[in-house]
Amino acid sequence: MFYKSGQSTPLSEDDLNHCKLVSLWANGTMSLRQEGFSMAELMDLSIQEADPDLRRIRQNNIQLAYDQLQYHTRAEKERAVLEFENATYRACLKGLKR
Repeated sequence: MFYKSGQSTPLSEDDLNHCKLVSLWANGTMSLRQEGFSMAELMDLSIQEADPDLRRIRQNNIQLAYDQLQYHTRAEKERAVLEFENATYRACLKGLKR
């Protein structure tokens, strides 16, 4: 059985690249969160983003990452990073489909 999407137009390469970039930010953000990096320092770094829309995305991403638990074992940390990256990519794609 094939998945039938309710969307009539496929996403463009630019859309997919945008979501990939956002998910890579999510990966980096959650990696830093899992290693104990300060949320305030990440928020300070986000101000360097010139594009206000991208800055908002980064800042939202940081807040979402710090809503998640910080794990202790390497395996738990890696799982948390991958799950956050995938959830961010999926949310980005869903946002583009609206």
